[in-house]
Amino acid sequence: MIKKGRVLAIDYGLKRIGVALSDESQFLASALPVIISQKSLAKDAEAIKDLFMEKGAKKIVLGLPLHLDGNASELSTLATNLAKILKEKWEIEVILQDERLSTKAADSMLKEQGFSRKKRKEKIDSSAACMILQNYLDLQF
Repeated sequence: MIKKGRVLAIDYGLKRIGVALSDESQFLASALPVIISQKSLAKDAEAIKDLFMEKGAKKIVLGLPLHLDGNASELSTLATNLAKILKEKWEIEVILQDERLSTKAADSMLKEQGFSRKKRKEKIDSSAACMILQNYLDLQF
């Protein structure tokens, strides 16, 4: 049986929040425009919740930025707290997904596609979210 319902992915950052969305069949991820961070976890959670509702998503895959050795980072603590807010305040299903090296991989991909440094900076966060989501989707089949 094919799963139905869109999945929203988040690559949480202190300045920009990368966003991606799956198709209804949860087969393909597509990057969306970034959300500019409001410098407040509660406000960022509200913006993510609004996008979640607008897109009719069923769950969120939130990138968990661990160090290469697998230990938690300062950002992974923020991501975990963000997941907690989304779950407790709005009862949104949130799946934490290891995102190690996703930003570097996204930058390499954009570089290979010939994007300038300025354009890569604009696209990198949502491209990383797209990679996080596609990795998650691929593991579901």
